[in-house]
Amino acid sequence: MNSPLSDADFENEVRRIARVKWPSARYSGAAMLEGRERDGIFETEESINFVEATVSAGAGKAREDTRKMFRAISSHNKTGVLKIAIGWFVTKNEPTADQRKEVQEHGKGQVKAVSFSQFQQSLVDVRGYLAARKTHFFGSVQSFSVGSRKPDIEFVEIGIKSITREVLFSLPELVNGVLSGGHYAITGQYGAGKSMVLREIFLRLEERYIKGGNSQFPVYINLREHSGQRDPVELLERHARNIGFDSPSSLIRAWRGGFVDLLIDGFDEIASLGVQGSWKKLRDLRMRALEGVRRLIRESTQCGVLVAGRAHYFEDDGELCQALGLSNATTLAIDEFTAEQVKAFLAKFPASTNNRKLPDWLPTRPLLLGYLAARGLLTEISDGSEELDAVEGWDYLLSRIYPREQDIEKNLDGTTLRKC
Repeated sequence: MNSPLSDADFENEVRRIARVKWPSARYSGAAMLEGRERDGIFETEESINFVEATVSAGAGKAREDTRKMFRAISSHNKTGVLKIAIGWFVTKNEPTADQRKEVQEHGKGQVKAVSFSQFQQSLVDVRGYLAARKTHFFGSVQSFSVGSRKPDIEFVEIGIKSITREVLFSLPELVNGVLSGGHYAITGQYGAGKSMVLREIFLRLEERYIKGGNSQFPVYINLREHSGQRDPVELLERHARNIGFDSPSSLIRAWRGGFVDLLIDGFDEIASLGVQGSWKKLRDLRMRALEGVRRLIRESTQCGVLVAGRAHYFEDDGELCQALGLSNATTLAIDEFTAEQVKAFLAKFPASTNNRKLPDWLPTRPLLLGYLAARGLLTEISDGSEELDAVEGWDYLLSRIYPREQDIEKNLDGTTLRKC
C-alpha cells in the first residue's frame, strides 16, 4: 500500500490490523448500526470494539466519529451485557491537539484517539523492532576503514538487471515491488554489494513506514545465523532474540498477519556443503538446508520477499525458486560498478583516487575497491598500472596487502598469510 492513501485504503488497513489484534473477531469488519455504516465493529469474548478510521486531520471529523462511537457504547451498556465497550478513533498521522480535545470531550474517556502507528503497535512494536535491527549487522556489510559492522561510506547505487529480460531495475522500483508483494532474488559474486543493496532497501522501506506511506515494515534476516532451522516460527524467534527485540511472539503475529516484508540475506551461507558427491546429492542437500527458509517464504501471505546470495550456488533459476519457495519471482543479477559509479564511490573516501585510471584487470566490485581505497592501495596500483598485466598486477597487489594484514593477525607474518 503506497502513499497517498485514500479513505477506503486506510480503513481497509485498519480493519486488517484489527482482525489480527482481535483474532476471535477475524470475520468482523464494517457494519451497519442505527442505519449508519461503521468502519468496524469487532466483538470478542471480553469486549466489543467500535473503530472509526480517517486520513483527515480535521477536528470536525473527530467530533462526528467520536459522537457516533459514544452513542454506540452507551446503547451497548444499556443492554446489560457484561462486556467492555471501547471506541477507537484511528488517524493516519498523529492525532492533532484539536482532534484529541474533541475525542476527550465527546468520548468521555470511553474512546481512544490513536495514530495508525500506535494502533499497530498494540500488535507489534514496529519502531522498537526497527531500532533493534539497526544495531545488528546486515549480512557482510562493514566499515572499510576500521572493520566495524556499520558502514562509513555512503551507499552508491549499482546496476541491477533482470537475468531473463536484460532489463535494469532501480532501487525505487525494487522498493515499490516489494511493497506490492513481489518476489525477487538477487544474485552476485563475492563482494559485489548484495548486502549493501539489501541494507539500503531496508532503510528505504523503514523510511516509507515511518512517513506513514504503508503498513508493512521490513524484516532483515541474516541466514548465516539460522543453519539447521526448519520451522519458520523458530527462525523468526531466533532472529528476534539475536537482534535484541524483546517480543518475538508479536513479530510472529505481525508476520502471520501479512504486515512484514522479508529481506533475506545469504541463502548460500545457511549451510556448509561438501564439494564431493553426485549432482543429485548436492541438490538434495541444498533443498534440506533451506527447508526453514522455504517454509517461511511460502507461508508469508501478502508479504513482499527479496532474497540474496552468491551466483552459481544453484544449478539454475528453476532450482533457486524451488529451493527458496519463491513464486513468480524475478531473478536479478548485480553488475560491477560502471566507470561513473566507480568515480562516485571512490569520491567518498578521504584520500580520493577517483580521477586516476584504474587498470583493466582490476574488478570494480564495491568490497574490493573499498578495501583498497581505504588503505591507499589504489593510488599505488594506478601509478604505472599500464606496465603491468593481470598476473603481475595481482602479484604486486597481494605483496602489498598481506604485509598490512599481518598487523591484524599478530601470529602470522605477511608471507605466511599469503601462502595460506
